[in-house]
Formats: sequence, C-alpha cells, structure tokens
Amino acid sequence: MSARPVRPLYFGPAERTLFGWLHPAADNARNIGIVLCSPSGYEAICTHRSYRRFAEAAAARGFPALRFDYDGTGDSAGRGLDADRVGHWLSSITTAIDTLKAQTGVERVCVFGIRVGASLAAKAVQGRTDIHSMIAFAPLVKVNSYLREIRALAMSGDQEPPPPELKIDPELQEAAGFATTPETRKALAAIDLMTFDAAPAAHVLVLERDDLTPGDAWPKRLTTLGAAVEQRQLVGYVDMMRDAHASKVPAQSIDNALDWLTARDGVAAGPAARPAGTGDAGAAFTEGSSTVRETAAFLDDERILFGIVSEPSNPGQPVRDVVVLLNSGTIHHVGPSRLYVAIARRCAARGIGVLRIDLSGVGDSGVRSGEVENAPYADSGVFRARRCTSSGCAPARITASRPRPPAARCTASSWSTR
Repeated sequence: MSARPVRPLYFGPAERTLFGWLHPAADNARNIGIVLCSPSGYEAICTHRSYRRFAEAAAARGFPALRFDYDGTGDSAGRGLDADRVGHWLSSITTAIDTLKAQTGVERVCVFGIRVGASLAAKAVQGRTDIHSMIAFAPLVKVNSYLREIRALAMSGDQEPPPPELKIDPELQEAAGFATTPETRKALAAIDLMTFDAAPAAHVLVLERDDLTPGDAWPKRLTTLGAAVEQRQLVGYVDMMRDAHASKVPAQSIDNALDWLTARDGVAAGPAARPAGTGDAGAAFTEGSSTVRETAAFLDDERILFGIVSEPSNPGQPVRDVVVLLNSGTIHHVGPSRLYVAIARRCAARGIGVLRIDLSGVGDSGVRSGEVENAPYADSGVFRARRCTSSGCAPARITASRPRPPAARCTASSWSTR
C-alpha cells in the first residue's frame, strides 16, 4: 500500500473561492470518501492538526478525504463578519462534498465533524442521498449551548478598554480573537439536531467527550429516524481542544472511528474511484477595489515546507517589497485569529508580495527526519530567505549558523529560488 501525495486546491464558485486539501486514497482505494467539517472560531485553530491526521489516516486506509475552510474562514474567500455566515458555511459543505466526488470518483460520502462542525454537517446533508455515514466527535446537539460557552469566555478575561478613537460595533461578540455578529449567533442558535426530520446518514458514529457524562438523547432520536447508531467515548477530548502548541491528536479515537467506518464499507476496493483530478493551486480574491492572486505550493523538492503566496493579480504591477509571515507558535499559516490572511491580501492589493509559510513540523508542512512535530521553536525554523524577482524588489538573506534545509522554491509567477 503506497500513499499518494496530498494536494492543496482551490474550488467552488470563482466569486467565493474555497480552499482545501485533497488527500487521495492509497492503493486500496474505496468507493467512500470523507469530507471533514471544521468547528468554529478558535476551536478550528486548536484542532487543525487533528483534522490533518484524521485525513491522512483515512487516505492510508483507502478513503479519499477532503478537509477545507468554510467561506470567510482559513484560506477561503470572504471575512468572518460578512452576511449570512451560517448559510455560506452550509453551502461550503455541500460544495466540498460535490468536489470530493468529482475529484476522486467516489459515489458515497462520510461526513466528519467536531463540535459545531458536526452540527453543521448534520444540517448541510439533510435531503442528500449520497451520504453513506457520519462520524461526530463531541457533537453539539443544541448549538445554542456553544454560544453560551463563548459568551462566558468573552466575559471571563479582563481587557483594557479600546482607544476612544477606535469605533467598535457594540453588537459584536469576541471570544479568543474571533468575533461574531448578532445575525450569525441567531442562525447558529437555531440549529437543534433534535428537531431534524431525517437522520444525516444511515450509519452514524457518535463519540462523546470523555470529560463529561454522555447524553443519549440524539442517538435515540437518530434511531427512531431509522439510522444505525453507535455511541462511544472520545478518548483524548480535553487534550485535543488545547491551544495549538499544546493540542494533542486523539490517535486512538481516530483509529476507532476509521475501524468503525471500514467495518461498514462493503466494497474493499471502489471500482468507480479514480486518481484525483488536477484542480487548481491558485485563485483570485477581491480585496477592496483590487484583485490579488494567491498560489498554494510546497516550497521544496521534498514537499515538506508549505506556503501560500499573495501577490497583485495584474502581471504588469511590480512587487515593491516582500513580507514573510512565520508561524505564531504552532498556529498554522492563517495566523492568530486569521490575521495573516488579512495582512497578506491587503499587502498584495498594495503591490507588496507576501509569503505565509508553515515551518517544518507546523501546520501543513511536513516533519524533517529527526525532528518533532508541533514544536514552536525548532532549530529548522532558521532558514535561508528567498527573494522576489519582480522589478524593484531587493534581495533578502538570512544567515544561519546552523545547518539549513534545502532552499525553497515557490511556483508563483514572480518568485524564484535564491
């Protein structure tokens, strides 16, 4: 069984492009694919590594997988305060399902989600006939309970009042760096899995958090709706939800969930499955009155270092300067509260090229031999800088006394190895 390279891709409507990672199945390809639906806000940052490991483990077992960023989150188009967030998130899930099927040829899909991700997945697939199963880690049956949690979090810390000249909408609610509008909170509060008239799938696995007494109301409801339901304990829930640098992957629970799915897949090898399509590793984004181009790429021949380049979309516009955004701790390349995405796109709109990169062992970059994953200050974080070859861009170099990894190579049009 040989693994196939993971591939970043942009997909969905051109005016609201989504970003994701396609994990092609190994040689034992099955006819079921998995779409991974992220939780909300800071929880998506904490669980990023767990989602990656889940997708990698699924692909190794023959299940092609797609993990992705909802509209207005991560590396996708839009902003967190745009209108109709929940509607766009649900649409993002359906688009991801259709994309996975088109890219891999699978006919049936399993949806996976943690917390709000599971709740959104259950709602998004209502009425679909191609959903084989659902795996829910600590699902929020009533999403209003999550809103109470983030409201308590927002009120728990003492914060200095903002400068008087800074105008802040008093209706916004911020928790751990992520803000929500009243519209978004109202739409989330309306999601109650107990009120659905149909089960999300014929087979449902519910893994309940291991730090609380599990409830069985939703599994019983699913049973009355005709689903075959199994309820287990989610070993490692608390450690999974810690800050990015301290978060631990619940490997045992991931293996158990994939064991469960494998036992319900009657097709050992999917005859309809085919090699993953080509997709697109670049996309255009609107930033104010400008358009910027982003390219996702591995930066070295070993496909270890991953980064996203933002640059002006007009090929005649020179790149004046170059900014390299490095990981904050072990938060992946979107940065704290998605700040790096905003910085990169606004700089690109002003003619400044930006590379937001995951260092070795962090985010979506691989781990070099002899290194430890998720280490925020590894020696390999010192590397040789590249330069942009657009007119007016001066070379930049960083001298390191330690051995350096091979020079990176970005595939964006105006960047080259130095």
